[in-house]
Amino acid sequence: MEIETIPGVSVRFLTEDGTELGGAPIVLPISTSIEQLQLLCNQLLEKADDPIPIAFRTDENVEIVESIQKSLPDDKLNIEKVVVFLPLKNSDEIF
Repeated sequence: MEIETIPGVSVRFLTEDGTELGGAPIVLPISTSIEQLQLLCNQLLEKADDPIPIAFRTDENVEIVESIQKSLPDDKLNIEKVVVFLPLKNSDEIF
Protein backbone atom coordinates (compact mmCIF):
# COMPACT_ATOMS: atom_id res chain seq x y z
CA MET A 1 0.00 0.00 0.00
CA GLU A 2 1.45 3.34 -1.07
CA ILE A 3 1.02 6.31 1.24
CA GLU A 4 0.26 9.58 -0.52
CA THR A 5 2.20 12.51 0.85
CA ILE A 6 0.70 15.96 0.80
CA PRO A 7 3.18 18.69 -0.09
CA GLY A 8 3.82 21.06 2.77
CA VAL A 9 5.44 24.40 3.35
CA SER A 10 7.11 25.73 6.48
CA VAL A 11 5.43 29.00 7.44
CA ARG A 12 6.55 31.74 9.83
CA PHE A 13 3.88 34.28 10.79
CA LEU A 14 5.13 37.84 11.26
CA THR A 15 3.43 41.14 11.99
CA GLU A 16 4.19 44.07 9.69
CA ASP A 17 6.79 45.28 12.20
CA GLY A 18 8.54 41.88 12.22
CA THR A 19 7.23 40.39 15.48
CA GLU A 20 7.01 36.61 15.07
CA LEU A 21 3.83 34.83 16.11
CA GLY A 22 4.23 31.37 17.58
CA GLY A 23 7.99 31.52 17.94
CA ALA A 24 8.78 28.77 15.43
CA PRO A 25 7.90 27.83 11.85
CA ILE A 26 4.79 25.69 11.37
CA VAL A 27 4.57 23.09 8.60
CA LEU A 28 1.24 23.41 6.76
CA PRO A 29 -0.16 21.63 3.70
CA ILE A 30 0.09 23.86 0.63
CA SER A 31 -3.68 23.44 0.30
CA THR A 32 -4.23 25.40 3.55
CA SER A 33 -7.05 27.90 2.97
CA ILE A 34 -7.29 31.51 4.08
CA GLU A 35 -10.00 30.45 6.56
CA GLN A 36 -7.65 27.87 8.07
CA LEU A 37 -4.84 30.45 8.30
CA GLN A 38 -7.21 32.84 10.09
CA LEU A 39 -8.30 30.11 12.50
CA LEU A 40 -4.69 29.16 13.26
CA CYS A 41 -3.56 32.78 13.79
CA ASN A 42 -6.53 33.54 16.03
CA GLN A 43 -5.65 30.48 18.12
CA LEU A 44 -2.01 31.59 18.35
CA LEU A 45 -3.21 35.09 19.31
CA GLU A 46 -5.54 33.53 21.89
CA LYS A 47 -8.48 35.14 20.09
CA ALA A 48 -10.31 31.88 19.23
CA ASP A 49 -13.35 32.91 21.30
CA ASP A 50 -13.50 36.35 19.68
CA PRO A 51 -11.74 35.91 16.31
CA ILE A 52 -10.53 38.89 14.35
CA PRO A 53 -10.42 39.00 10.54
CA ILE A 54 -6.88 38.72 9.21
CA ALA A 55 -5.39 39.15 5.75
CA PHE A 56 -2.17 37.40 4.72
CA ARG A 57 0.66 38.09 2.31
CA THR A 58 4.14 36.70 1.83
CA ASP A 59 7.29 38.66 2.50
CA GLU A 60 7.41 39.03 -1.31
CA ASN A 61 4.09 40.98 -1.18
CA VAL A 62 1.98 38.19 -2.69
CA GLU A 63 -1.48 38.26 -1.11
CA ILE A 64 -2.88 34.90 -0.03
CA VAL A 65 -6.54 35.01 -0.96
CA GLU A 66 -7.92 31.49 -1.36
CA SER A 67 -5.19 29.07 -0.31
CA ILE A 68 -1.41 29.00 -0.16
CA GLN A 69 -1.23 26.78 -3.24
CA LYS A 70 -3.65 28.82 -5.35
CA SER A 71 -2.07 32.14 -4.39
CA LEU A 72 1.53 31.28 -5.19
CA PRO A 73 2.98 30.08 -8.48
CA ASP A 74 4.56 26.60 -8.34
CA ASP A 75 8.07 28.05 -8.59
CA LYS A 76 7.38 30.15 -5.45
CA LEU A 77 6.25 27.19 -3.32
CA ASN A 78 9.65 26.66 -1.80
CA ILE A 79 10.22 24.92 1.50
CA GLU A 80 9.83 27.98 3.77
CA LYS A 81 7.60 31.03 3.48
CA VAL A 82 7.37 34.06 5.66
CA VAL A 83 3.71 35.04 5.91
CA VAL A 84 2.87 38.48 7.19
CA PHE A 85 -0.50 38.62 8.89
CA LEU A 86 -2.45 41.85 8.78
CA PRO A 87 -5.30 42.20 11.28
CA LEU A 88 -8.19 43.99 9.65
CA LYS A 89 -8.96 46.05 12.75
CA ASN A 90 -6.95 47.98 15.34
CA SER A 91 -3.71 46.04 15.86
CA ASP A 92 -3.33 47.47 19.39
CA GLU A 93 -5.97 44.97 20.48
CA ILE A 94 -3.87 41.99 19.38
CA PHE A 95 -0.80 41.95 21.61
